[in-house]
Amino acid sequence: MLTHRTQVAISELKLIRTIERIEKLKHEGRWAFRQTKKQRGVGGLMKNSLGLPPRRDGGFYVKSSSL
Repeated sequence: MLTHRTQVAISELKLIRTIERIEKLKHEGRWAFRQTKKQRGVGGLMKNSLGLPPRRDGGFYVKSSSL
């Protein structure tokens, strides 16, 4: 069983290693400053209010009015 101080020390070491890794990637030009968003849909595509899957170009579907 670990003491509280030991758990804090382990957490700090993990954070330090993570920050060092990020700094290394930045220096090598391999770190994306704009991180991709996580997908929210689980188990398939999410559908919008029109029942259509999201557009690949990031645009929006417009509901046409019936004449």
